[in-house]
Amino acid sequence: MDIPRKLKHSLFSVLGIEIEYMVVNQTTLDIQPIVDTVFEKIAGEITNEIQRNHVALNNELALHVIELKTNGPTDNPWQAQLDFQNELNYLTQLLAEKNCKLMPTGMHPWMNPAHGVKLWPHGDKSIYEMYHKIFDCRGHGWSNLQSVHINLPFANENEFIKLHNAIRLLLPLTPSLFASTPICEGKATGSLSTRLTYYANNQKKIPEITGNVIPEYIEGFSDYYETILNPMFDAIAPYDPDKILQEEWLNSRGAITRFDRDAIEIRVVDSQECALADFACASAIAGILKYIITNTDAYLQNPLDNQLLKQIFFQTIQEGMTSEINQKTWIEQFDLAKNKYATARHLWEDLLIKSAIYIPTPFHATLEYILANGNLAERMLKSLPKVFKSQDLYSLYNKLCQCLQENQLLKI
Repeated sequence: MDIPRKLKHSLFSVLGIEIEYMVVNQTTLDIQPIVDTVFEKIAGEITNEIQRNHVALNNELALHVIELKTNGPTDNPWQAQLDFQNELNYLTQLLAEKNCKLMPTGMHPWMNPAHGVKLWPHGDKSIYEMYHKIFDCRGHGWSNLQSVHINLPFANENEFIKLHNAIRLLLPLTPSLFASTPICEGKATGSLSTRLTYYANNQKKIPEITGNVIPEYIEGFSDYYETILNPMFDAIAPYDPDKILQEEWLNSRGAITRFDRDAIEIRVVDSQECALADFACASAIAGILKYIITNTDAYLQNPLDNQLLKQIFFQTIQEGMTSEINQKTWIEQFDLAKNKYATARHLWEDLLIKSAIYIPTPFHATLEYILANGNLAERMLKSLPKVFKSQDLYSLYNKLCQCLQENQLLKI
């Protein structure tokens, strides 16, 4: 087993961000599967990845999705979001030539994945084809879920243990602040992060791949292989005899270890309405994790049961900021006093205050607005009539597209 022992970046010295966006028609806002032709226009050939200065472009499975990512790790999240906005401006101009534009948020509000969805058809398609053969990638859980992936580094096994287990502590709270997907197929779903509901179930045919979404408590590199990776590889082997998918990225928990990049990748954040919000969310998560690791080891000394963390996670997916917080043992592990927090909003407020020194100051106002006015999903629902029609949805998502272009929050 080839497990890295000496790695490059220490805890919280850098981070990497990946954000997915939908390409839609400027007029109708319907998805447009044209990313291959867009990339050909940029690169002069059809390719699924383009390196452009500080930002790289990728295709992610579906032909209507473009992913932007930091071209390598960054130690300056504020500058990185400005770089992203420059790239979004460039793509906006390019897509306008095709009567298209980018749409933010974690799901398209009315697309039916059974119609109009096309998968990336070029180059080595063996991975996509195998996924499609086993799971059928036309469903919402594959072709209609745009996320922010946050990559945080570790420099050795000790840092890995701290980071992995601090992340599993924080993950259950995360959807309450960063949900953006209350609408699917034209209707309110009753969940603020419908994307995560689909994410949790899109590979239920082989449950070892996603587990409980919240990763298991891990005591080291070897334990990670024995507890998470090897059982997953064994479970998929009958469907994947050529071992096409038996790599570390097969893991679909809410946070996965990427030994190939010496980082843990957090996957439970819905794409927001603009780069400013996306990077503020990522910086908040990194800052709170740094606060936890710096101030307590309770999460290592008394690790919480996965079922408990899973219960909190799915509660915050449904209820967002209003989720009642009554798990005293969980709260104590953040190095916070028990019996203090009525809702997820109150817990976030205290965590963000305590971790403020670890979060770049320019993001503070954005996080304060979200705390005061609700996560994006909550603000979206407040912007709609209680009984809304297709025109109401169109107006809202057209406004969200404008938020992306102007790098502005959705205000209510």
